[in-house]
Amino acid sequence: MRPAGRTQIAGRTTHSTSAFGYFLAGMNSDFLSEDRNPRIAVSVKAGLDQRAARMPEPMSLMIRQATAADRGQIEALLVSSWGSTTVISRGVAHDAAALPAFVATREGGLVGLATYRIDGDACELVSLDTTKRHRGVGSALLAHVADHARAQGARRLWLITSNDNLDALRFYQRRGLRLVAVHRGAIDRARLLKASIPLTGTYGIPIHDELELELALQPEA
Repeated sequence: MRPAGRTQIAGRTTHSTSAFGYFLAGMNSDFLSEDRNPRIAVSVKAGLDQRAARMPEPMSLMIRQATAADRGQIEALLVSSWGSTTVISRGVAHDAAALPAFVATREGGLVGLATYRIDGDACELVSLDTTKRHRGVGSALLAHVADHARAQGARRLWLITSNDNLDALRFYQRRGLRLVAVHRGAIDRARLLKASIPLTGTYGIPIHDELELELALQPEA
């Protein structure tokens, strides 16, 4: 897990997913660690739903749409995970705290957050964060966002992560997402918007490129 205080990158995950303020939606490290569960989501809907249902999360876990009353906890989680509420994807800076979101709570406390935005027939997962590892919270949040986007008529769910985020790549691909594009030099350009994005990331890999992953939400015609 990267330390808090860096820029967030869309698509990343934190345990509080990694840190750039550049979203992967790329995910928080705790979320990513759930890859160790051997169940792999293959189908678009059934796979996500079954995986979320089988995760060993206590029955007290609740996932619901965020409300204005959650704003303080949402901002605190984003800042602790990313160093700020700003997330950058495809050259656009988003205030993740102001986006629609699903929250995961247990006994009144916030234990997970997924922010997203729907534009036409596409839903971008902008950020995904959890506070505990190996609890299935991230998978459950991903499933809720996918179900909601599908119900709103979206045909695909997509996200951005950085080229160093190998854990996120594993996590998302095991849950049915496909790598659809590599945007070379996109993170180098994003540093003009957010200078705190680090030069080197996970496993000592230099950070340069955005990786775009996608999940089909509707059957192909």
